[in-house]
Amino acid sequence: MNNPTPNQIKQARLKAGLTQARLSQIMGVNVRTIGKWENNERPLAGAALVLFNIVTAENPANYTKNLIGEK
Repeated sequence: MNNPTPNQIKQARLKAGLTQARLSQIMGVNVRTIGKWENNERPLAGAALVLFNIVTAENPANYTKNLIGEK
């Protein structure tokens, strides 16, 4: 799983219809962290990246099935 660029992070958030504040609530991180991801001040990686991909996926159920290898 590659780390997304700051622009990809912002575009995925906007496409999901989320504000930085709402995404931070869902993910359990400070809103400043979202800004740091989007401004290339901190990489989005690890468990946060997995959760971000689930939250912003067009079909989260399919994303998680693919993640764990279910068909």
